[in-house]
Amino acid sequence: MILDRTTTAYRYLRNGIITGEFPEGSPIREMDVAESLQISRSPVREAIRLLEREGVLTIYPARGAFVNTLTPHDVEEICELRILHELYALEKAIKKITVEDLEKIEAAFRITYERRDWDSYHQVDYDFHDLIVRKCGSPRLLSFIRTLNFQIERLRRYMAQNPHRMEESFREHLQIIKYIRLCELQMAKLEMEKHLREVMFSYLETHKFIPSECNS
Repeated sequence: MILDRTTTAYRYLRNGIITGEFPEGSPIREMDVAESLQISRSPVREAIRLLEREGVLTIYPARGAFVNTLTPHDVEEICELRILHELYALEKAIKKITVEDLEKIEAAFRITYERRDWDSYHQVDYDFHDLIVRKCGSPRLLSFIRTLNFQIERLRRYMAQNPHRMEESFREHLQIIKYIRLCELQMAKLEMEKHLREVMFSYLETHKFIPSECNS
């Protein structure tokens, strides 16, 4: 039961950080979370410790826990790790991804893009990248990337602040899908790397860490 409540608190905090309910730099108050979930403070405290170990929160003595702010270095590190592992996954998965897989995901991209539905589009984006990792056949890589995905999801959510990012992302994903369908590995990897770097540049631009021309 305690484990279940810890998981509930963990998921609540995780989702709140991703969606911005708990923005960067904000405090996480055990009592407030416990009251919101109608549970004791102990599982909330354990969930906070789990998030601290994942590098999402920092606990300061006598001050409490705060949501970490992603620095330019953090963003670059997250994106470089993602590029490294997703390109490897693509190399292993490209011949295992079916035409039906691609038709389904492309249709979902088109529908959510036409509706300009950021939340649904984010989910399709996640599903596409998750498909590649699942198809690569490496449980260890899948576990690693799903851990990293917490940080990646924080970046994705900020993309909604960039009015041009959905259109750019849509075009980039269609290019990747095109080359996977043709089984042209090198071009697919090239387009994937370009896409993932644009995610990094767009986040940094949105946060004014780098000049806007870097995302041109």
